[in-house]
Amino acid sequence: MKELISLLRIKNLILFLCISLSVQSQTKQSVFALDRMNLVYRGIENPISVAVNNAKSYRLYGIGIEQKQDGTYVLRPGIGLETKIFVEIIQQNNSVITEEHLVRIKKLPKPIGSLNEEFSTKGFLEFTKDDLRNAIIKIKFIDFNFGIDFKVDSFIIKYKKQEIKVEGNKIDENAFQFISKLKKGSEFIIDDISYPATEPLKIKPIRVWIK
Repeated sequence: MKELISLLRIKNLILFLCISLSVQSQTKQSVFALDRMNLVYRGIENPISVAVNNAKSYRLYGIGIEQKQDGTYVLRPGIGLETKIFVEIIQQNNSVITEEHLVRIKKLPKPIGSLNEEFSTKGFLEFTKDDLRNAIIKIKFIDFNFGIDFKVDSFIIKYKKQEIKVEGNKIDENAFQFISKLKKGSEFIIDDISYPATEPLKIKPIRVWIK
C-alpha cells in the first residue's frame, strides 16, 4: 500500500513538472502593445510600445520595423494580411532568447478632405469669402478614431479652367486673392490634396460653394 502511494506521488510530481514546463515555455517574457488592438495599418507608421521583464536589453526586428532616435519603435507593414515582430532579449545571465509576435495588417479606410474641420461625404461645403481666409485643409478618415493626423503638403484650387497650386495646408494670401475675385454662388474645388504617406490614397476633391 505504501509503495502504491509513493508511486502515485511520483506520478503526480512528474505530471506537475510537465505542466509547469509547458506553461513556462508558452509564456512570453516580452509584452508589446499596439494602440490598435494587435492590428497595424498599411501606409502609416504604427507606434509599438514594448516592455520586457527581467532583461538587460532587447531589440525588435522584422519587416518594416524601425527604431527612432528616441529609442521608440514603429512598424510600416508591407503586403499581406499578417506580419511578424521578433523580440531579441538578452537576459540577466547573458543568455539570448528570441520571441515572435504575430499581428494582423489592414488597409486604411478611404480618406476625405476637410476645410476648417468641416467635411461632407456628399454634395459640397458652403463658406463665405471671409471664412476662407487662412482656412485649413486637413485629411479625415471617417469612422476611424485612432488619432491619425496627416498634415497636408499641398493642394490645388480649381475654378473652371483656372487653377492655382498652394504649398502647405492653408489657403494663403495669393490663393485667397484668387478666391476673392469669384462671385457669390460660384463653386470651386480643392483637388490634388497631397499628404505624406508610404501608400497615399486618392482624396475626393472638396467642392466649395461661396455664399
